[in-house]
Amino acid sequence: MSNGDASSSGASIVITAVRTDEWLRQAVASSLAQIAVAAQVIVVLDGCSGMDASDFDAPSGLTFVRLAQRHGPARARNLGLEQADGEYVAALDGDDLADADRLARQTDLIRNLPGVALVGGAARTMNADGSSLGIRQVDRLNPMQARLRLTQRNPFVHSATLARRSALEAVGGYDETLTRCIDYDLYLRLAIRGYSLATDPEIVGTHRVHGGQLSTHAIPGPVRRHLRSLRSELAAELDISTISQHLRNAAWSMGNTSIGREVRGLRRR
Repeated sequence: MSNGDASSSGASIVITAVRTDEWLRQAVASSLAQIAVAAQVIVVLDGCSGMDASDFDAPSGLTFVRLAQRHGPARARNLGLEQADGEYVAALDGDDLADADRLARQTDLIRNLPGVALVGGAARTMNADGSSLGIRQVDRLNPMQARLRLTQRNPFVHSATLARRSALEAVGGYDETLTRCIDYDLYLRLAIRGYSLATDPEIVGTHRVHGGQLSTHAIPGPVRRHLRSLRSELAAELDISTISQHLRNAAWSMGNTSIGREVRGLRRR
């Protein structure tokens, strides 16, 4: 069964985009091509226009939602979540691609992990022209290992995550006050609220790397401070010493400043 109307036991893919172009067309097409799972595909256009369901050969189960003005990724994601009616919600950026069996594999994975609210997979990487760059690998982390890793860094690839809709709704979705790192914030809040998260190293899609992405820039100071606070709160629940977490936070924060990003770039050369 594919491209049908999603039922409460199906899955919704929420795609957000700030431009309508060939990359978005490919992202939507890859989502419509899902096999074995009824996929509801929701495209949220954040302050852009020029594309709708009639542009695709199989529009059944495809919905376009438009924000007249750009509101940012968190509001766009939450609007998509409001439209979702699947039991599970998969995230996809408008410049990324989902493998045809992504939903089938990830829904099977999460159903076999009782109590787990969100799972993440790995992704191939490509540059702006579609050339391969390698793989964004993830470790296989059980819920406790994932909680520990979250106090150190974000172990998830956002466009390769699938979550129980009920859990996302219970924590209020994405934080619309944030300009960056809305995914890391979400995972930390889920963990703090007692939800279990896990990762699996299987590749479920392709992540496009290009200069226009916010993730290529330093994280603003207020966002870093907010995330450090959440990291420390989770660390306290895990009985990690205050001094140890302070050192972790300092290293992570420095690595996400402009200077830290430049140093990491030089090391890769």
